Amino acid sequence: MTKSHKIALALFSSCMIATHSASAKTDSNSSDAAKAKNVAELLLGVFSQDPSQPNRVNIQFKAAIAGITEAEAIKNLGVDANVISSPSAMMKEMMRDQFSPEDMAIISPALDRQILSQTKIMQSCKLTGQMTQPSTTQYEFPVQCQVPLLIDWNAIKQPEINQEDSMGKNFAIVADWSTNIINTAPRNSYTTKIRVVQEGKSFVPEMDDEEYFPSSVTKQIMGTSESE
Repeated sequence: MTKSHKIALALFSSCMIATHSASAKTDSNSSDAAKAKNVAELLLGVFSQDPSQPNRVNIQFKAAIAGITEAEAIKNLGVDANVISSPSAMMKEMMRDQFSPEDMAIISPALDRQILSQTKIMQSCKLTGQMTQPSTTQYEFPVQCQVPLLIDWNAIKQPEINQEDSMGKNFAIVADWSTNIINTAPRNSYTTKIRVVQEGKSFVPEMDDEEYFPSSVTKQIMGTSESE
């Protein structure tokens, strides 16, 4: 896989995780196990939301994990409940510093298609089986997903990258190419886990470790490359 292709895929992956990242603090009225499970369920919900539509799930997530009402969360965040950014809009905002307005106009439609593709995979993920506790402060929940069979990007004909074209145009070409590969790849049942770690009164989902959802699913979608 060329450097340009790796950059495009890695950038998409990192943006997807960063867009949804949140710290977790739960209501003290339920048991620790119940609070951890609530965080796990909400984490799935956040990644399963329609990426193109403003959705209250992010605020509901923050409200639930902080043990406050949705109205209190809206007040604390200083946002208008009627002007909530969609995941797609938030991701594009993160990328504006890296691309010119002209490039963003080219990238946006391709980015929408790629985000929707990954979201549909995330929507297949469900909690299944029994919670386990590796330690008294760690809770793990098995998750079953339907994901593309591990893709070997090196074995697939890659689109030509014209160095004279803008970075945005090349990014869009690679994004659409990878989206098509992901959409047409056979699906396979994939088991992963959500880990929630108790830190005092907080219950924090592990977001960055590739052993756990969502990073484990993103890694599976991205498949293998010559860098591995």
